[in-house]
Amino acid sequence: MLVVGSDTEVVGVDLSRKRHSFSHLLTGVFFSFHCIPGADWLLAVHEVGAVKFRLNGDLDWSVDTDVVAESHLADGILTIEVMDAPAPVPIDVASGKIVDRV
Repeated sequence: MLVVGSDTEVVGVDLSRKRHSFSHLLTGVFFSFHCIPGADWLLAVHEVGAVKFRLNGDLDWSVDTDVVAESHLADGILTIEVMDAPAPVPIDVASGKIVDRV
């Protein structure tokens, strides 16, 4: 599976079948992917939040924030640094719920 993020979309291509597998529209411009080797999911961070989707195309969750400055993944928490915000937004990767501030 090849997954590409461009503009406001994430697209999955099944290379073995040479065909489009899935597309997800984002609410902002794509920034980056986060993943764990061997996992069957990806996190896509965009201009105003993040989404988690399975490699089969199923969407697990979507969280919108203010403008994202940067993000990192550690210990099952996606931490999004929001521009001009006093504190980051920590998101539990399993549930998509915003957890207690870091």
